[in-house]
Amino acid sequence: MAARKTPQELSGIIDEVRSIQGVSVCAFISKTGTPLASYFPGNESGNALLSLVGVMCATVISSAEGVASIVDVASPHLIIARSTDATIVITSAGDAAYLIAILKDENEEGIATERIHAIAERIGSVI
Repeated sequence: MAARKTPQELSGIIDEVRSIQGVSVCAFISKTGTPLASYFPGNESGNALLSLVGVMCATVISSAEGVASIVDVASPHLIIARSTDATIVITSAGDAAYLIAILKDENEEGIATERIHAIAERIGSVI
């Protein structure tokens, strides 16, 4: 098994996600909501707000996993929530973390979502 990522390596991954066209906010959070690394401009509250966002996103994907269990289908690994001005992407990054991204460019949503999910899968085993 590969070594766990350092904070500097996680920051590099966040930079990779930020480079995807349309990404305005992104974060790695543990499945308990603890922030691991993030890019969250305008967040004056620091980890408190990020932790709240993390817990909310963990609740969304946990609820979807519960539904999947009830209807006897595989657990979801990607959740997409669309609003009129943004798309929220929540994807599993291994057994212990999620990668969350907010997309502001709807023209790039499909490509961006695929890239975000690929990054999460690639690093998921070492978070």
